[in-house]
Amino acid sequence: MMQIPTLQIIFYLALLFLPKGATHFTISSDSPEKITWVHQADGSWQAKDDQGKDKGVWITNASGVSISFQEQTAITDVSKFIKSDQADGQTNQVLLFDRPLMVSNSPTTLTFSQEKGGQLEKPLSISYGTN
Repeated sequence: MMQIPTLQIIFYLALLFLPKGATHFTISSDSPEKITWVHQADGSWQAKDDQGKDKGVWITNASGVSISFQEQTAITDVSKFIKSDQADGQTNQVLLFDRPLMVSNSPTTLTFSQEKGGQLEKPLSISYGTN
């Protein structure tokens, strides 16, 4: 059975939908780990858990997430799990595990959900800020 890279998927989805100027974000709903990512000047995102423990430097590319931690880099291909339709720099539709992903956005929160039977049947929220 294939292991699902949950945090990498959440990170990738967040970067698809965070508003321009977002400087940090945190998984604010039930998750195996509470991680906060802070945007760095070089475009990467520094991750730490809720205890302040370093979780590496994260970046995305066209199909995956790269995490550099303790002088090693791991690359995860999330394209097996996420399919997105983008045009003119805007994401139009996203499928997560071949099911439509619904996204709602408030001034400080992104919420991802799917209909019954989807991986995100129970909504997942991400709090973000711009300072």
